[in-house]
Amino acid sequence: MIKYVIRINWLNYAHLKHTGEAFNSRTILAKGSGQITGTLGEMAFGRWLTDLGIDFEYCADDSKNYDFLIGDYRIDVKTKKTHGVPKSNYMVRIPDSQKNQKCDLYVFAYCNDHDIYLLGFSEKEDFWESIGHSVIAGQKTETHIERVDATFAYVKDLSELERLEFILSKQGGSDDC
Repeated sequence: MIKYVIRINWLNYAHLKHTGEAFNSRTILAKGSGQITGTLGEMAFGRWLTDLGIDFEYCADDSKNYDFLIGDYRIDVKTKKTHGVPKSNYMVRIPDSQKNQKCDLYVFAYCNDHDIYLLGFSEKEDFWESIGHSVIAGQKTETHIERVDATFAYVKDLSELERLEFILSKQGGSDDC
């Protein structure tokens, strides 16, 4: 797990990008407020890539399917607002409505009021077919009642970012968002 402190310029940028509207009918948080959290997660992942010297294209403004393009990998960052420091038994989830998203990898992040934690990653196929557990809207999980049909995994089941660093460091940049 990698921690970044939320910088004021990151927060300002996330608020500027926030549209105040839901992206679609499946958006859970009111007035699309999850966009702020999502942008902060994307910024932390972009910082991680930059710190490692990995070239990337940021595509979130042009693609609804993925946020980053690194070589042949289309990567979507999934960020959840939380409190405190994430633990290995915490869950990450993706609404089932996003199952057909055109991406190759998911990077998962947690965001509290001060910090962003890059938790790990999963190949899309592994998330939906191996490590994920299905839940339906209205079902009670360990922490809350699900709002939409979704698939979740535990943080401990994600692959470590060091492995992702190895995979991505072998990729060339691309200009094709």
